[in-house]
Amino acid sequence: MQRDGVNIREERESPPSGAKATETMNSLGKVPRSNRPAARCGSSRWSRARRHACALIAIALILWGVPLLAPDAPARADDVTSDEPINPPKKKQQKRRLEFVVTPLVFKKLEAIHALLEEEKTDEALVLLDKLSKRKLSDHEKAILHQTYGFAYSSQSNHARAADSFEKCLATEALPETTLNIVRYNLGQLYMAMDEFERALVELKRWMREVENPGANAYYLIGIAHAQLEQSKEALPYVEKAVKLSEDFNESWRQLLLALYFEEKQYDDAVEVLAELIAHEPRKSYLQQLRGIYGELEQDEKVLAVLELSYRLGYLDSDSELRHLARMYLYHEIPYQAARVMEQGLADGIVTDDSEAWELLANSWIHARQYELALEPLDRAAEKADDGEIYLKLARVYMEDQSWNEARLAVESGIAKGGLRDPGDAQLLLGISNAKARRYTSARDAFQKAARTERSEQSARTWLQHLDRLEENLETEAAEESHSGGR
Repeated sequence: MQRDGVNIREERESPPSGAKATETMNSLGKVPRSNRPAARCGSSRWSRARRHACALIAIALILWGVPLLAPDAPARADDVTSDEPINPPKKKQQKRRLEFVVTPLVFKKLEAIHALLEEEKTDEALVLLDKLSKRKLSDHEKAILHQTYGFAYSSQSNHARAADSFEKCLATEALPETTLNIVRYNLGQLYMAMDEFERALVELKRWMREVENPGANAYYLIGIAHAQLEQSKEALPYVEKAVKLSEDFNESWRQLLLALYFEEKQYDDAVEVLAELIAHEPRKSYLQQLRGIYGELEQDEKVLAVLELSYRLGYLDSDSELRHLARMYLYHEIPYQAARVMEQGLADGIVTDDSEAWELLANSWIHARQYELALEPLDRAAEKADDGEIYLKLARVYMEDQSWNEARLAVESGIAKGGLRDPGDAQLLLGISNAKARRYTSARDAFQKAARTERSEQSARTWLQHLDRLEENLETEAAEESHSGGR
């Protein structure tokens, strides 16, 4: 039976869960549904007609749906490894058949009540239930009455009264053991819906001790209850068992299992679950979590592999993600790929057009020894920068290509922009550029300024000595040429 409120259904149906692992641990969804109780005929003293009528009643009640809890996978309750071992099922002596008799009159009234419930006329059904409750009923009939109250209140999402009705039903002990166990399972799920997880665990674990083959859903419910109580260690074996027994790939169950592995820092196990989830559907969130685990385990090469897969799938769609991938490529000495990522990101407008982005692109080309390709990004980075440092880097790239005039102009731009960390180094670069361009006077002036700084003094004096020798040689050559020309 299904209503806008709680659903009462058999244990083998899938319990609800959230879309994310953390949401799975905090949302339980609807409560499964049970079916109606069974009835048995009386003693052999009854007339043949009454026995026939009783048989018809029993068949009708069975057709209403006495669930037999057929498991969705073979399992034993004590297969779960836990600090709270589950006892093997107990066999209880079957009650005498006479105890489960429902009189035709009561059956007729129950039939009318259930018809109203099927038509979602719950208020009318409750009125009839109240009237029936005032009659003199056997314990078995009272048990069915309370169970039906539970159905009715559940359909109204009145979990508290539904749970109270199921508790009264169980207290009678006047239903077949199978039916009592179903009611107990329903009660456990109602407690879950009421956020009374400790009481839910009591009922669900007791139910599990009584059945031979608990299904995957039951293990999952118990796992959720422990998870809601922040008992991740206790929850783990139950959720593991649920995933193992489930015939279908249940994504939300694995999300909960993943969250529990994270909580217990069982990262190797978490990797296995994430691999299954990614193989099923490579969501961005799963790849992010896998990347986080590899980062926690300091497995940088695997972090890069996951990042690269995410990029190929189009999941890296933010400025920070693309920059992170480029830096990871540089860290692992794959500069060409870093440059391509940054180029595409800037072209697509995903990466912000700022100095840092252009400098990262330039650095990638520099590490790839593609100096010509680094020039334009460096020039853009320098223009957008707050200080002149990147102009000095641009000057060094020009020097690699022996483009001395361009290098000189870059240094001059850097000095003019200011904010340099080492002004002496800038003057040293300016002096070298001028000297290589045979602008010796400007070079000497720059080296003299550099020599006034502590860090560049020695290098600057060495260059000044070199200029002295160079100028002497030039004067000697000029004199020799002049002498030769006079002859």
